[in-house]
Amino acid sequence: MNRSLEQDHTRVLEEKQSHATPMHLEEISPSLGSKFIHPSHTDLNDLMGDIEIELEITFGDVTIKLDEFLRLRNGAVITLDQDASEPVAIQANGRHIANGEVLILNDRFCIRVIELVGSSCP
Repeated sequence: MNRSLEQDHTRVLEEKQSHATPMHLEEISPSLGSKFIHPSHTDLNDLMGDIEIELEITFGDVTIKLDEFLRLRNGAVITLDQDASEPVAIQANGRHIANGEVLILNDRFCIRVIELVGSSCP
């Protein structure tokens, strides 16, 4: 009985293949293709303007020993490895996209973008 089902399945596949016709793909002209592949800035804003992106600003980092970590208390000062005059890294969803400088405006930290990095540059 199993063999009969296999033969039926094979026959159906062979029939489908014998009726299959090759597909013809037309080339898309570069001007038409580029409009389709690269939507305008306005279209992207309409489609994705409300998507939230988490920005993370990295001021620097430091490695400390476990015993130093365990001794941390209120008021402890941790010195980072980055000089205050160096730009900070700006990351979007974990990807480094820009560098910036730290400002204080109305008692709030702010970051001025000074350089876009990588393939994210417009």
